[in-house]
Amino acid sequence: MKKLLIAFFSLFVMANANAAIITTDLTSDTYITNNGLDWTWASPVAAENWGGGNVLKAPSFHAGWRYATLLELDYLDSILDLFFDANGGQIQSAQYWNTTFTHVDSGDWNAGSIASGPGTPGYNSYFESVYVRDVNVNAVPVPAALFLFAPALLGFLGLRRKITTA
Repeated sequence: MKKLLIAFFSLFVMANANAAIITTDLTSDTYITNNGLDWTWASPVAAENWGGGNVLKAPSFHAGWRYATLLELDYLDSILDLFFDANGGQIQSAQYWNTTFTHVDSGDWNAGSIASGPGTPGYNSYFESVYVRDVNVNAVPVPAALFLFAPALLGFLGLRRKITTA
């Protein structure tokens, strides 16, 4: 009888354990970059609370991420296929935004049931969630650019002085 109780406990209680949400920055294999934005497939739902267990975090939970605008969601239609790798796997980041879910739903995705938060027109709580982040187009920080530019400027000034004295 004791073994039966342990087996029952293992199957029904321990099977419901939740994975911890990942709080570090997203890894590059969890989003795609296109049209000046990083795009991530963030969740199989678009509701803050789902089924009494999952909490979907707002995009700002990770620095730089935000809800996609309506114009950006319209553009998303042209790049949907990029969210699937060569083996048919999904490029997604559910474990970074959800307290319980670590998956996304291809069926909803393929049906166009995609949102980026409650403000999306036609929004339903079962829609897939997509978040975006602006890509930094200024890849060289200002101090580094000055460090590279200053020696060249000094060289030109020295060359000019040498020419004028000769």
